[in-house]
Amino acid sequence: MTDDLIGTIREAEDKALAMLREAENNASRLIAEAEQRGEDRLEEAQRAAQSEISDLRDRRLVTAEVRLDDLEGSMASVEGEAARLRDEVVPAMVGRSDVLLERIAAEVDEVGSLTERLLRGEPLPIPDGHAVDEAKLAAALAEVQPALLEAFRGSEAEIRLLRV
Repeated sequence: MTDDLIGTIREAEDKALAMLREAENNASRLIAEAEQRGEDRLEEAQRAAQSEISDLRDRRLVTAEVRLDDLEGSMASVEGEAARLRDEVVPAMVGRSDVLLERIAAEVDEVGSLTERLLRGEPLPIPDGHAVDEAKLAAALAEVQPALLEAFRGSEAEIRLLRV
């Protein structure tokens, strides 16, 4: 990509130089014609040729050089940003995603283990220092479960709609 841009700039520079040579050739031709017409016209042609050459040198060539300098600066900026992304941002993102994936995997393993214990009817582990009377807990759950079922059951019309 950089080589293509530099090649394009080189082509533009070559065109500008060719235009300069053409202007010089035109100036030479004009001078030769002026010599045939006389000395007064010679000076006029020389001034016109010098004006055209000055215009090319002062405006067009300077504009091309400024654009080339701007392009080189932009390319350096793009290359620096690409290097920063490659060397800093992407590795940091990969590291963060690895950590998150490890945490998710650990959570999934823990949830899977708890789910298996629930399906087997085993009591869930309770951290030390929080001793619970399992009989009381079971009795409290037995009291609360009918109320929870009734609360989440819905109206009779809702139940009929679900059966259809």
